[in-house]
Amino acid sequence: MATRSIPLLLTAALALAATSAFAGAEQDAGQNNKAVQAYNDGDFESAAFLFADLADNAQSEEIRLKAEFYLAQSLFKRGLYFPALNQYMYVTKAGPNHPHYLKAVEGIVSVSEVLHEDYITGSYLDKEYNEEFAKLPTESLNKINFIVGIQSFRKNKFDDAMSFLTSVPLDSTYFTRSRYLQAVIYGRNQKSEMAIEAFNDVLKLKSTPKLQYADLVSIQELARLGLARTYFGMGRYSDAVATYDEVPRFSEYWDEALFENGWARFQNDDWGGALGSLQALHAPQFAGSFQPESWIVKATVYYYTCLYDDAKGALDAFEKIYLPINEKLKPVVETDKGNDFYYALMAPENQTLPRSVKNYLRANRRLVQFKAFGDELLREKETIEKAQVWKGSKLQADMLGFIEQGRALAVQLTGATVKRRLTEASQNIIGFDSQKEILKFEVAKAETAGLEVRFDARAHMDQQSIWRPKMPATNWEYWQFQGEFWLDEIGYYQYTLKSGCMKKDE
Repeated sequence: MATRSIPLLLTAALALAATSAFAGAEQDAGQNNKAVQAYNDGDFESAAFLFADLADNAQSEEIRLKAEFYLAQSLFKRGLYFPALNQYMYVTKAGPNHPHYLKAVEGIVSVSEVLHEDYITGSYLDKEYNEEFAKLPTESLNKINFIVGIQSFRKNKFDDAMSFLTSVPLDSTYFTRSRYLQAVIYGRNQKSEMAIEAFNDVLKLKSTPKLQYADLVSIQELARLGLARTYFGMGRYSDAVATYDEVPRFSEYWDEALFENGWARFQNDDWGGALGSLQALHAPQFAGSFQPESWIVKATVYYYTCLYDDAKGALDAFEKIYLPINEKLKPVVETDKGNDFYYALMAPENQTLPRSVKNYLRANRRLVQFKAFGDELLREKETIEKAQVWKGSKLQADMLGFIEQGRALAVQLTGATVKRRLTEASQNIIGFDSQKEILKFEVAKAETAGLEVRFDARAHMDQQSIWRPKMPATNWEYWQFQGEFWLDEIGYYQYTLKSGCMKKDE
């Protein structure tokens, strides 16, 4: 049988190629073993360096795909969360056929939790969401459903948001957040009774050793505020007052509760109680609180009880405190100074803004989140630059590029939000200053009417008796306020008012 010889040159070339491939595979395996050993030893900088090289150059597809994922893992464990996030996203962009696709999705969720960041991660998970997610561990899917739900909420896609949020079960650590957001959506859709039920569900929750609800204390305080606001919107003022009273003293949202309770008590015809809430809010301990409307409410209560000197005193206090603040805000908001400037205003050492305005900014959770994200990227940049094993490498250059992109976004989001919030603060002061002028006019008109009929308001009040407030329980005591603010008394003030108003027959 005839045979055909292969040219010697070609044979040699094939042998060389086979030898090269074998050598490459052997080299990949050796470097992979080194990378895994470094990872297991906790040397995540060396592990990341080795995995990065394999991800770019490994001839073995199995090793390359594994290296892509473990590069992200190494960066995450080193505390470089944003570069890790970019690498997790890189893995998921390969699609569900990537052997580490679902693990990378879990990695994205982990970054979101560590950084308290749901703007970038939320947007990405919203776009990436697919049927493959059903294979994720149950709690990971619960977290993703909440994160995607909050994205839909921010886009005012409430039906989509509810679909995702209601899929988060009671035994999920994210149930607190999810149920609270459901209550907010019900409120916005004028479904007050359903909102009340949802807020109460949140307030009933208790963590156990086996189930620790995320942000339970803070979310429950928000739920109390939300519940009180819902009662107020329904005209159930006594229920609103009782719920505002349940917000813990000196907690994160207590100043808001005191102010809003002032309005609720006023609407509930408890004018002395309204002044008591505002008395607490105006204590020196709350000097850093930004509540310009509180003085307008206080003046309004005095106006309705015909205590005109006290009303004018409250309006004067508004002028003294808040008009100078607005003068400081004008040069900051009337010209665009760039996002870097507004970002820097949030720094603790920056003294450009009055303390109350800075606290007003910090009261916005989303803004604090943006600023913290930007600060975290600076920390990660310093870590990358100091790592000797990465000096001058492609990995270092790539990570610093990711950091710069993220940092630019953080500064943009923070700066824009700061300017918007400061503009709102200034407009609030201007708006309440206009209300102040209207009240001043009404007070002057009422005083003139009293003079025209020669009404003696002082003699009229001298005929009235001062009554003591009702004691909540037998272990309470009554102390007359004498101009000193004691911590154990703040929040329990109750005014006993005499009315300076003329009766109809007078």
